[in-house]
Amino acid sequence: MRSRPIAELPAGEDWVYEVKRGGKRTIAVKNDRNVNLYREDGERLECPLIEEVLRRVPARAAVIDGEIIYVIPKPGDRQMRFFAWDLLHFNGHDMTLQPLEERKHRLCTLTLDGDVLFSPSLGCEPAQLVAEVSRLSLDGVLAKRKGSIYEPGKCTGSWLSLPLRPE
Repeated sequence: MRSRPIAELPAGEDWVYEVKRGGKRTIAVKNDRNVNLYREDGERLECPLIEEVLRRVPARAAVIDGEIIYVIPKPGDRQMRFFAWDLLHFNGHDMTLQPLEERKHRLCTLTLDGDVLFSPSLGCEPAQLVAEVSRLSLDGVLAKRKGSIYEPGKCTGSWLSLPLRPE
């Protein structure tokens, strides 16, 4: 699913927000111990460290939308992490027609005790979030409509993206 670029976050009870960290958008496909990673354009990614982390997700099969980011916990130490945004399939069940909140809840339970990091939905004031994300020099903010379904490859307006690229 693609987001529509915007100049200002929508406010109101219909929206939740997620932080964009500036990583590489990735679809992870897990089938037993086999894990494949794909870029937005469908090209296969080779990332053994992230594949190993995803093998430990407690699901027989899953398709997870997320991003691979680099974290620098201390100077000279560069590590990769996978932030999970959305759960598209789970153990043979298509989750794309489930509301956003249900997909995020199930995804949260899969990532609780593992090395995959969960990207939570934030219910807060848009101006406050934009100020904090800008202060931290992160990539931007996604606004997601509550109750929305996941429509692969489409830009429906249910996901909106406010870029906040650092200068």
